[in-house]
Order: sequence, then C-alpha cells, then structure tokens
Amino acid sequence: MEMDWSLDWSTVFAGLLVVVTFGLYWVARQQTELTRQQLQLARQQMHDTRVLQRAYVGALPGGVSTTTHGELLAHVELKNVGHLPASQVRSVLKFTPSDDGAWSPPNVDDKDLRPAGVLPVGMSVTTGSHGIGVPQPWTKYLYAWGRITYLDGFGKERRTNFCHRYNTEPREPQTGGRVRIAKEYGRHHEYGNDAN
Repeated sequence: MEMDWSLDWSTVFAGLLVVVTFGLYWVARQQTELTRQQLQLARQQMHDTRVLQRAYVGALPGGVSTTTHGELLAHVELKNVGHLPASQVRSVLKFTPSDDGAWSPPNVDDKDLRPAGVLPVGMSVTTGSHGIGVPQPWTKYLYAWGRITYLDGFGKERRTNFCHRYNTEPREPQTGGRVRIAKEYGRHHEYGNDAN
C-alpha cells in the first residue's frame, strides 16, 4: 500500500487559520490587560493629583486677648495651605476655661457653623470667639476649639476639627487692665484635632 503525500491545502489552511486566530486572541488579550493597567494608573494619578492640588484649610492658634468690655476672646487663624481655593468655607470657634489638662472638646454641630466665604490659596483670615468672663481665680488652661467645613476645589466637602490649648501662666498684662496671651503660647491639644 502506497502513501499519498499530496497536500490537502484546505487542511493546511485550516491549521494556519487556527494558529493565526490564537495569535490574534493572545495579542488582543495583552492589549486588554495593558489598557486595564493604564486606566488603573490614570485613576491613581487623578486621585494623587486631587490629593496634591486640593484646598487644605488648617486652623492655627491666634492668641487670646481681652475686649474693651473686659471679656476674654480667643482667636484662630484659618489658612488655606493647598493649591486650590477653598469655597463655601464655614466655621465656628468656641472658647472655655478649664483646670483639666486632658479636657476633651465636645462635638461641634454643623448647624452652629457660620459662613466665611472663599479662602484663596495661601491666604489666611483670623476670626474671634464669643467673649467669656475672666476666670476668677485664673484657671490653668484656656481652650479654643471648633470646626471648619469647605469645598476642596474638586467639589468634595472637607472638614477640619481643631482644639488649641493655652497655658494661662504666660499671660501678659496690658494697659487698662487688659490681658493678652500671645499666639506662640497656643498649642494643638492632644484631643479634638482631626481632618478629612
């Protein structure tokens, strides 16, 4: 019996078609994976850009002083240290004396916040608290605490809760019986400071 060595071109073509189809499938799969990785990288870069560029509003101690009516006022400096303006800024500053060095501020309700407008990049504004009577005798500490909310430049609402503690020992007498504690003596307290 003799073997027929003639080529069946349709079988060869079908075999080549299978090999080429598998190759195209493999290339398409690699391109799909590469596209998925690039999209994931683009999302991460967008997230990183927002983190780096957004508005960041912080609260710095602004000192304590006496009003002309003899009440004590605390001050806080709201500062935008981000790279975009903070809009729809709202804030509240509260103030209380205490002898407790581990005092923890109560939560601030958003309904207590007052509109403060827009805070441009690198700018700061100082705001004052309500007045309180001078403690008699002087307490060991004065606490200024509050909350800031704002839009971060990408439409996301952010918040900063703050609490500053002032030791009352370095108070400086001023003319007319007034008193001052310089902002340099204000410290971020162990409790009540956080942000998102």
